[in-house]
Parts: sequence; structure tokens; C-alpha cells
Amino acid sequence: VQMINVTVDQSHVGVHACCLSNLWVVDCVVRNSTADGIHFDAAQGAVAAYCWVENAGDDLYAAIAHRAGKRLPSKSNYFYHNIGMESKFARGITLGGIDCRAIGNWTENTGCPALSFNPYGHGGHGFLFKDAIATGNTFIRGDLHQRDDNIYQHKWHGMVKLEFGIDGLLLADNRIYGGEHNGIFVSLGGAPKWSITKDITKLKQTEQELKDYKDHLEALVEERTSDLAKAMRMAEEATRAKSEFLANMSHEI
Repeated sequence: VQMINVTVDQSHVGVHACCLSNLWVVDCVVRNSTADGIHFDAAQGAVAAYCWVENAGDDLYAAIAHRAGKRLPSKSNYFYHNIGMESKFARGITLGGIDCRAIGNWTENTGCPALSFNPYGHGGHGFLFKDAIATGNTFIRGDLHQRDDNIYQHKWHGMVKLEFGIDGLLLADNRIYGGEHNGIFVSLGGAPKWSITKDITKLKQTEQELKDYKDHLEALVEERTSDLAKAMRMAEEATRAKSEFLANMSHEI
């Protein structure tokens, strides 16, 4: 299924994809929804990219695992380079399931966290949350329910909120501005067997590759410097031999 350049104005959920696979929502606009702007529920391989969601009553963007045993697990759902402006009562981006990603998105003015990780999904019995990536996002003014003058009592305590345990999370290169409470808040509730981990194998591999490349450059510089010094010595010897030859010739003449 492909939705490209579609505009939805005044709805319950702007785009609600439930139990679908291989869905693309690209360059779409959602305004004035009473619930989520774009919501992937128990979907697999769903992508929202370069979309605009404005004035949502609930989450701007969400990919949440539904109740385990009832539907397929949410898997490989991605949000790429979307913009979200104003979620009155909820979150900017909510991720849940397996292999979920939020990369290069921009959100402003969210009542709850700008980015939330929720493994339990609807009904409190979701699937294991595993291998999440959130990189290169910009979050401006979030968790606004923390304001003292806000009558809404649901306090989240952070612009980025990890609600429960996550098995494998990469959270890097995000910019967080203007939150009403913590920048990143971790609350380890739920099943005690879960934990927060970060697989740094690729990071270590990249670091080693950079080190090897640096060592190679240093060796190359040393080799070129040695060659240059040798060439300069040869040039100096040639100049000296030429000067001696000219001096001898002048003396004989």
C-alpha cells in the first residue's frame, strides 16, 4: 500500500494502519485530528517519510505493538524526516515493537514527551521491545504538561521517555530544546527481567576502522616525509657536485 501526497484535515486518526505490511506514507499532510496523526498498529514494514502532522489530539506519530497473542507483533516500522507541530495531550513520536526507528524527525510543542518508547502498547500486554533506533531528531518544547499552570495531571518527567525495559537501543545525535522537565527520563518499571542495553559492536568496529585509517595515514605521511627528505638530500648533493664542477672548470680555464 502506498499513500503519497495525501492531505487529511479534521479526522479522528489521520492515517490509521492496522495489521498491514509494507505500507508507505510519503509526503502526506495531516491536520486537526482528535487522536493520532499517523498511527501504525501491529503493522510490519510500515514507513512514514517526509510527512507533516499538525494539531493532533493524541500522538503525532505512533507505531505501537498491540496486545500480544491477538495480532502480529509490530516490526520494522520507521519514521524518517517527518515534521510534527503541536500534540495537545500526548506525545510527538511513540515507538514500540521490534526494529523500530525514528530518524531525522522534527517535533514541536508536545504535551507529553517528544519521543516515547512504549513496549506494552494497547492494553498493557504488548510484545517485547527490541532493537530501537532514534538518531538525528530535533525536539523543541516538549513535556508541556509539567508546567505548573497546566491543569492536565499526566506527568511524564522528560522530553524523551523510556517507560519500561528495552532490549537494544541506540539513542544518538538528537537535539532536545526547551523541555519543561528532564531532557531524557528513564523509568525502569515493568517486568524485572528486561533491561536497557546498547549494542556497540558496530560502533567499536567503526572506531577500529577509523584508528586503522589514522594509523595508515600516519605511516603514509612518514613514508612521504622520508621520500621528500631523501629527494632533498639528492638535490643538495647534485647542486654541490655541479658547483664543484663549475669551480674546477673555472680554475682550469
